[in-house]
Amino acid sequence: MNTIEEQQIIKAAREAEHRRQAILDKTDFKAIIDTAEGRRFIRRVLAECGVHKLSYNFTDTGSNTAFKEGKRSIGLWLQSLFVDCPDQYIQLLKEESQVRASD
Repeated sequence: MNTIEEQQIIKAAREAEHRRQAILDKTDFKAIIDTAEGRRFIRRVLAECGVHKLSYNFTDTGSNTAFKEGKRSIGLWLQSLFVDCPDQYIQLLKEESQVRASD
């Protein structure tokens, strides 16, 4: 086997692992958001990640902005998992609205 063939095999194996992990992520995420407790936890994580906030502040240092962007990146990834279950995202938003109304 030459180097190009070996690289193609390695690349194919990595891609297969990424596909397998994506399927597991979707399955695990669905199990979490199918419960009110899971959606409450996800709401908390999204809020903590600052998904709906600006990362930049004039008074922040560059490293603080980068840190906030790192958190936000994780939150955006988590939020992207809702693409396969939009009804659960709508339910999450309704529950958040109810919590805010009761405060």
